[in-house]
Amino acid sequence: MIDTKKHGYIVTYYKSTPDGEKILIDLINAISKMNVYLVLGSHSADVPLEIQKKCDFYFYQELNIVDDRKYSHGVAENNIIEIALQHLKWKGIEWTFKSCYDIIVNDTDRFNDWVKDYKYNFVSCIWGDNFLATHSFFANVDFILNNIRFYKTVEEMFSINTVLENCWQRDIEIRNLKNQVFSYPSKADMYGDNQIDVIGYNYSNFEFWYSPNEWKFFVKNNGEDYLGDIRIFDYYSDVCLYYEKNFRHDSGITMWISPPMVQYMPYAKNGYYLELYKNGITIRKNIMISDFNYKDPFHKKFRTIRLKESKFNEYIEFDDLMEYRVLNIDIDSIKTFIDIGANYGFSSVPFMRKGIKTYMIEGDKNNAEILNEMYGRSNSIKIIDKVISDIDGEIDLYIDDVYSTISSIFETDANGKSDNKTKMTVPSITPNTLLEKYIEEDIIDLMKVDIEGAEYKLFESISDSNLKKVNKFMIEIHNNDNYQVMNILTKLAKNDYVYKLYNLPFEKQDYVVEQSRGFIYAWR
Repeated sequence: MIDTKKHGYIVTYYKSTPDGEKILIDLINAISKMNVYLVLGSHSADVPLEIQKKCDFYFYQELNIVDDRKYSHGVAENNIIEIALQHLKWKGIEWTFKSCYDIIVNDTDRFNDWVKDYKYNFVSCIWGDNFLATHSFFANVDFILNNIRFYKTVEEMFSINTVLENCWQRDIEIRNLKNQVFSYPSKADMYGDNQIDVIGYNYSNFEFWYSPNEWKFFVKNNGEDYLGDIRIFDYYSDVCLYYEKNFRHDSGITMWISPPMVQYMPYAKNGYYLELYKNGITIRKNIMISDFNYKDPFHKKFRTIRLKESKFNEYIEFDDLMEYRVLNIDIDSIKTFIDIGANYGFSSVPFMRKGIKTYMIEGDKNNAEILNEMYGRSNSIKIIDKVISDIDGEIDLYIDDVYSTISSIFETDANGKSDNKTKMTVPSITPNTLLEKYIEEDIIDLMKVDIEGAEYKLFESISDSNLKKVNKFMIEIHNNDNYQVMNILTKLAKNDYVYKLYNLPFEKQDYVVEQSRGFIYAWR
């Protein structure tokens, strides 16, 4: 055994399969019994806590610099190695072992052989055409930090070479340091009774690209037939822009995908990524990402809903402020915002970014739990898990099993559908109770109302005195049968509000008051 804890051991990890976690656990259990300073660097956030505790230093590097180009994963691996080496240097550790997680350790004594009495500054193995491997080595920490270049982007590395081993080998060769490297004839010779490369998937089996002229994505299957879910995400926000269940993609076929609301595609700021799911593996392909560090400050919050449904159009409508610019609403002039029918909170995001007092009212228990997970720890945000109607008590809410935005107190939703619904009894309050008991401010600068047909009950039941507490309303109208919208307009006019009506794109009537759906902006 190595007799002093003067060596480090770096393990790099990315969970690509369910089996990968078990292999990592077994590896960490084995390495933690060695007298080494164990560093685990992960691109996956869900490393079990008991494994983290067995490491002397654990870090999660969310930035995973990989795109659709073959071998681009080398930049991400390079990034984790650099962080780990810098930590070891800070700890005063001069030598370190390194391996990826995909090995099975049967003989820890084999690692002692890598030391070679410290005659070499870098011990590795022949790896393809290279005399070293970045996957596995024993090396002097300063030797690597002083002589190896670490890349921040795929473009930066690919300007030298597309393969990380080639880049490292080039750095050693141009400095005439090859005599300080020892290479085992093969990885099998290096590992002995231990096993290496126990997990693998050929990510080139799928190709992914985007045609901005056609507003279409293309996916080519170079491997086996595929049947499973497919998602495409906006990289900047991590918001899903396309989702399809049971996506069938036969081998050798190129398929095109046109996302819903394609007119929002030009607003994407930093590329996209595709996810397919095969035999427990998440296959991810990044494209058109100009800067892997360029992310929406709220992207970690949005990741909470990334697997639920496509929300890119809503994200863009409010993130770009287009909904508010059309109405000439100055966000900076708003001190208090109430979002009735908040869903996942996208309409509230512009206010939350600026620390403006925001109330999100959401009766769907599932959505309310998500809002609390995303925003519940902020002092400027209050989440109220109630339905707004004309009664204080309880009411039946029909939860749509597919689309989170169209749950309603009516069994038939605003789209005229009554299937795929789950009835749930939920707490209900009137708008008067909301404004008198839940809202702390006496004056509300802006209230958004989008409650799938319950807006009529809201305006029928709200008192004139409470109505006048609100300076501006944004109201989406649903199920406007028999000109019900006139009741809302009449009440607004009697209380000195000026209003403007807006058509929705899919309505065909000439006048908003004749349409089933529409939009009202009212102010006083």
